[in-house]
Parts: sequence; structure tokens; C-alpha cells
Amino acid sequence: MRLSLIRPFALLFAGALISTAVNLIIQCGTDCLLIIIILFVFFFFFSLIGMKFDSLFLYCYRLKLRDRKTRIGILNDMEWQEGDHQIAAHTDISPKEWEEAIVNYSNENDIEIKMIRITDDFTPFKVVLNPYGGVYPEEELRRYTTLDKIFDYVNNGGRFVNVSDIPGYWAYSPLLKRRIESTPPFWQYLPSRQGIYNLKSTRPFPDVPWMQRLGLLIYSIGSDNGVEMQLKVGEDFKNIIGEEPHELRIARVAKKEPNMDIVHWGLVDGLDGNSMAATSLFFVKYGEGDFLMSLAWTEQQDTHVKQAFKRIIISLAISAPH
Repeated sequence: MRLSLIRPFALLFAGALISTAVNLIIQCGTDCLLIIIILFVFFFFFSLIGMKFDSLFLYCYRLKLRDRKTRIGILNDMEWQEGDHQIAAHTDISPKEWEEAIVNYSNENDIEIKMIRITDDFTPFKVVLNPYGGVYPEEELRRYTTLDKIFDYVNNGGRFVNVSDIPGYWAYSPLLKRRIESTPPFWQYLPSRQGIYNLKSTRPFPDVPWMQRLGLLIYSIGSDNGVEMQLKVGEDFKNIIGEEPHELRIARVAKKEPNMDIVHWGLVDGLDGNSMAATSLFFVKYGEGDFLMSLAWTEQQDTHVKQAFKRIIISLAISAPH
């Protein structure tokens, strides 16, 4: 039985125990001292359950587990099928491949990897990795409870890794068995050559819920296929991924913001026509933790680049300080 169902009855039982204990004190005094003490012990026990103090103890215990060992959770809510755009966007690396890559590339022996679901507790994990790119599994589309859970996890010191594309652009519903765009549409009437007005919707990247919460500006460069870019490595990350420039095909970039730690960066034409520093691989600080985000589409990279890309993501997720 779930504790959420037991808690109200635990409080009622605690009330009955304290009432019985008080009556015994009045009627028997010290003659029933042992029974009174036992009643008070059980009163405090059931009161703690009813007021959720056990959840606090369990949470603290799981935080200690996170500090003792590097635990990595890989979201695995949807059965992976190559090319299934309902469960993944702009990535062709499966959850199982990420698990194997972590085993192969990590230099630490004391690493525990576990396939998890969005309903699992994230607290014991130092890193939670979303392998679905621009899609993430959302338990409740109306209230975005999973999104809240992810941000709470990061706020409390966790690291959430999104391996490809704009995080959370698509939300996958287990009930609908498909993905939907999480960004509210902006509707426009556009005239056609025949003089007929067509209703068209656009979903600006800054309105994606993740981007709104983090205050990020992301936009497209080049065509749908992106452009080849020589990306320089940020000073703080050369000891983790090396100093050599990295070449990636990039279709999305983020404008540098004060709460970001840049891993890769390059110069692109800004919205005002001037060159600006932009990045496709970066950390975003949020509360006590951070997000590691890659906007590069893994499906666009050749095999050699893709292998290096996986190694870089894993090295950053495990080794980079908060």
C-alpha cells in the first residue's frame, strides 16, 4: 500500500494513542508508566509518518547515496525503435548505446548506471541523461509535472543531460503514445497569391517551456541540414575534452548568457547582422545544479565524429564540476 494512502490514518491513530495515554496518566498515574511510554513512542512514530518526516529522512539518505558513488540514470521510458520520430528528435543513439558508451569511456570504476523511468526518484543520481534529444517523456501534459520534477532535481544539486536538439521542444505522452509540441502556437493569417488568407502557426524557440525557465535564446543557422563549424573549446574544459578545435555540423545555436558555462563556441551572424559568440554545447546553472545541453543533431554527424561526441558528453557529465 502506498504511504500517501496510509498517512491520514496514521495521524488519526496517533491522535487516538495520545488520547489513550492522557487518560491513563489521569486514571493510573505512574502505575501504568510502561504502557504510557510505549503509547508515546508509537504516537511519535505515527505522527512522523503522518507529517511526512519519513520522506525527509529518506530524501537525506538518498542524497548521501549520491555523494558516495557516481550514479547515472538513463531515461528509458519508451521502447527504442530506430527512426521512430514519436520518441526521439534529431538523435539516433539509443539508451542502450549510451549505457555502453559510459562503460567504455568513463575512467572511474566506481560508477553505477541504471535505466530509469520518469516516475522513479532522481535523488540518488548525480547525473540523469535524456537520450531522446528534443523529446522527453512527460507524465502529465496539462500540468507538466515531469518538467517540474526535472527542474526540482537540478535545483537540488543534480545534473540533467540533454544529448541533442532543443530540450523539451517535444513532450511524449505515455497515454497518447505520441509526442506533441510543448510550445503554444502563435497564429498568423498570411495572404497567398490567390488573395486567400491562410492560417499558419509558428512556435518560437524562446517560448519552449525549458527555454523560458532558463532564459535562453536559441535560433537556427544555415538550412535544415545545418553548417559545418570549427568550434573552439572553452578554457575551463580543455583539461576534460582536450584543446583541439572540434568540428560539428550545427543547425541550432544558443546565445551566450551569464548563467552559462561554454564548452564549444564559434562566431555566427547575430540577429542584428553582427558577429556574435554562440554555442551548441554548454552548461546552464540552475539552483544548486546544472543542465548540460547539446544542440547538435547526432544523426547529422559521421561515425567518427559521433563516437568523439559521445565521449565528450560523457566526460563532461561525469568530470565537469558544478
